Amino acid sequence: MLGATGVAVAGTALVVGTVAGHLAPARAATVRARRVPAPTASIVTRWDTDPWARGSYSALPAGVPAKVRWVIAETVIGGRVVLAGEYADWAHPATVPGALRSGRAAARVLDDDGPGVSGRRVIVVGAGMAGLGAATELQRLGADVLVLEARGRVGGRVSTDRTWGVPVELGAAWLEGVRKNAMVPLVRRAGLGRVPTNYNDEAVRSVKTGRPDPDAARRAAQLVAMTDRLEATDPPLAMSVGTWLAGQGWVSDGPNDWAENTEIVQEYGVDPGQLGTRAVTEGAWERGRDDFVSGGYDKVPRMLAAALDVRVGTPVGSVVVEGSKVRVTGTTGEQVVADAVVVAVPLALVQAGVPSISPMPTSVAAGLSGLTTGNLEKVVLRFERDWWRKDFGDDVRVIGIVGGRWSEWYDISDVTGVPSLVGFCGGTQARGRPASDEACVAEAVGELTAAYAG
Repeated sequence: MLGATGVAVAGTALVVGTVAGHLAPARAATVRARRVPAPTASIVTRWDTDPWARGSYSALPAGVPAKVRWVIAETVIGGRVVLAGEYADWAHPATVPGALRSGRAAARVLDDDGPGVSGRRVIVVGAGMAGLGAATELQRLGADVLVLEARGRVGGRVSTDRTWGVPVELGAAWLEGVRKNAMVPLVRRAGLGRVPTNYNDEAVRSVKTGRPDPDAARRAAQLVAMTDRLEATDPPLAMSVGTWLAGQGWVSDGPNDWAENTEIVQEYGVDPGQLGTRAVTEGAWERGRDDFVSGGYDKVPRMLAAALDVRVGTPVGSVVVEGSKVRVTGTTGEQVVADAVVVAVPLALVQAGVPSISPMPTSVAAGLSGLTTGNLEKVVLRFERDWWRKDFGDDVRVIGIVGGRWSEWYDISDVTGVPSLVGFCGGTQARGRPASDEACVAEAVGELTAAYAG
């Protein structure tokens, strides 16, 4: 799944202990008494308030067919403009390989169904993986390519923080389904490592009891089996996953809430009551295991950008087709004219008219308005030691927290090179998280503490 530098709200590092963002002495003493040590540092993401993301990745709400992604991807606007992004990839939406595939496909659509690209000037708006995928493919096809990026860096929602002296992923972190994953060859070329994820090494605990919750894993397995059955029932287009589950006798409370958060909300970024049943059945099957990327995922977009003409810090306000040319105007008034344009910014920005695109076909506008952007946020905690394994005698790589906002934690020590955990919350839980990074850290530590109280 898919951070920001160049904006103050994203990826702010907070040191817990002796400098800003420290826990109150009473809280720290409580943590020590319960054998969960205070973290030595922390990082909190805020994708929803990042002006160049406005969320994490696209999702298919109830009532919206998956075919809207095809319409968006294959329409050549005004004969010269195409859209690209994970939201426009039918096979792997909401993923980094989906973004890359979409960009490459957009370049070919311009070449096949647009004006052709060989020897022509083509502008790509956005230097995330979709934009870089489009630019590299356009260059291969013989185009003269210019990439305009609003941020002060490339990569979009592939964003790596190095304030700890080691790479920590703020956005995309996994290679999901490594067999035939379009990102795997690029990760290899960038010299990055891969750390397999074992989801079975999970200890699920309850904040209410402070002890293991043996029922939670059973509830999660039950939910997965139910969503598998959903694919075979062909429910109405207008039905949400939440409504379908309720019709099967599923009740959202306690361990069931935890199962929903970890199996659905953190997968799609939206709650079951909003998520359409077609979201569960769309896309291609991801094959192979899931691996964390180690060594700094942002090295991949930086590698691709090195061979391109990329201008960072250059936000675009409008893209207008004028006969046989396309006029691209920056937010400060500067203009560039091209033969064709690929707009490769996140869904939420296209929906908000950032940039505005003219003319905008009714079919594309309808497809864009039907999709939504989900949200997944992280809190990353660094510790002096991996207490979740050594103190409790478990070979724990994943910690489930029943009753907490930060409902699932992954041991990323092998990825970062320092003892560290990353916790996730998504959907409504993410939108309702504390306003300050300090409060998010305190809440997350408090939930871990409560879960290990017994």
